[in-house]
Amino acid sequence: MFINEITDKYYDVAIVGAGPAGISLALRLSEKSKAKVLLIESGGLESKPEIKKLSEVEAIGDLSNNYYAAHAQRKFGGMSSIWGGYCATLEKRSFLNKEWPIKYEDISPYYKDAADILELPKESFISPIQNFSKEDNVIYKPYYLSPPVRFGEKYELYFRNSKNVHVLLDATCTKVLSSGNVIEILIAQDSDGSLNVTHQIMAKYYVLACGGIGNPRLLQLSKIAPESPVGNYFMDHPHIYTAGKLKLSKKMLCPVAGSWDGKVVRTLKQRVYPFFGIENRSPVHALQLSDDYCLRNNLLCFSVSFRMDSVESCVFLGDVRDVYVSDATIRSEMVPKAENNTSLGGNLDHLKQPKARVDFNFDYQELAKKCWDAFARELLASGIGRATTNPELYNITGGGHFIGTTRMGTTANNSVVDASCKVHSIDNLYVAGSSVFSASAASNPTFSIVAFALRLADHLSMKLKGEKLS
Repeated sequence: MFINEITDKYYDVAIVGAGPAGISLALRLSEKSKAKVLLIESGGLESKPEIKKLSEVEAIGDLSNNYYAAHAQRKFGGMSSIWGGYCATLEKRSFLNKEWPIKYEDISPYYKDAADILELPKESFISPIQNFSKEDNVIYKPYYLSPPVRFGEKYELYFRNSKNVHVLLDATCTKVLSSGNVIEILIAQDSDGSLNVTHQIMAKYYVLACGGIGNPRLLQLSKIAPESPVGNYFMDHPHIYTAGKLKLSKKMLCPVAGSWDGKVVRTLKQRVYPFFGIENRSPVHALQLSDDYCLRNNLLCFSVSFRMDSVESCVFLGDVRDVYVSDATIRSEMVPKAENNTSLGGNLDHLKQPKARVDFNFDYQELAKKCWDAFARELLASGIGRATTNPELYNITGGGHFIGTTRMGTTANNSVVDASCKVHSIDNLYVAGSSVFSASAASNPTFSIVAFALRLADHLSMKLKGEKLS
């Protein structure tokens, strides 16, 4: 149910943030247990300009203050309210390279239920990649499109009718109070600051799910885990639009990409995708270098998307063939660097709290050229197609994906949370969302954000099982 004030003295789980991570976590907890859950959201059911100002940061580097504010929505449903719907599973490269403290198999089973929440076809998790042959280093890995699901709209009625989940809107958490290695109280204020209302929340377990900037900021405001790299290793996904031209063999692509189109059209209902402005039931086609190839050649994950709506006949590898002609769009992961970080700035917001200061640079030009050259070389060697040479200078933009600032790892020296998403030094504090990602991969994060939230919910459900619920 939706509440205006805290009516219960004690909750089993208190969740800060009602975006895809927080809502998926609360949804799963309500289905898997009888836990009493509080879901706290800084915004309301609709976006409010005054509350949205709380997302302003002090920006240093490649991206502007407006960029960060635009990609931190404060309303029930969070970033899903403006999300384009791109979904793909994480690549295995960083798991195989031991960049995560878990195995890929620890998260992959949760993609099935995440696909149900995001209304994706089963192909999105059963066969997320297709190989052209065992010898080729180029694979087909499309991005599937959620309708896109607007979490606030889809789940508002569910939570209104829920007896075990309370939803508190227009309340911004400003401090987490600890005693030793236990969180005792969560402090929240009315978000516009006009009512001068303070909420004190007590729970067995607390989960921060307020984004790649909000999560580390709340830890820093509360002086939690100062021994850990809180706020460091900030990552986004470098995007390079019209990075080059591709000519791709229709004969080779059709058995892979074409057959998948047919499956998706039969599986999905007819939908209109507002992000594109057109009806679109097919995945966004994309090619990648295989995980094994990237590992052998010390390359980052690197995705090249293309279209299949323009065909021409031309001489290709000595024969006249039908080829798809398309601009190429690059999406890539980044190297996690400590100097890309978010910290507390010198200016205060209207709740009298320091704004976040984000210091971030892509530093991706040379890596982009290296990856593109390798992709072009392997694409030609496979006979799948040909890519133009790369330009001297790329125009790099971000994806609005804030990743890695409370990264998962094995110790408090090199990470903020452990394999269960628990803050290393605190027994009852967890973090959800892409801020826990140890590596960003090339895939858009929402599919994996939901999968990790479901995994965390199962972990908390098991801990609560057998305990006396409040």
